[in-house]
Amino acid sequence: MSIKHKLPLIKGLYTNKEAKEVLLLMVGDKLAFHRKEIFSIKERNNGDVLKHEKRITELKEVQDAIKHIIKEAEDNGLQLKIDCTISIKLLAQ
Repeated sequence: MSIKHKLPLIKGLYTNKEAKEVLLLMVGDKLAFHRKEIFSIKERNNGDVLKHEKRITELKEVQDAIKHIIKEAEDNGLQLKIDCTISIKLLAQ
C-alpha cells in the first residue's frame, strides 16, 4: 500500500521578475544537486553518473523553456500565474 501526499509549493500571481527568480533558482538548485552527485560518484570511483547527466540535460531544457515563457510574458506585458504541486508517494521498500 502506498501513502500519497500533495503539497502546494508555488501558488499565485507573479511579476516576471519574481517568477524568473523563483523558478530559475529552483531549477538551479536541482542542477547543482545533480552536479554534486556526479562529482561525488566520480570521486569515489563507484557508480554510474548517466541518470544524473540525463537529468541535467532535461533541467537545462526546462530552464530554457522558463526563460522563453518569461520573455514572452515580458514582451506582452503579462504576469504569470504559477501553480506547482509536489506529489509524494511513500512506498514499501
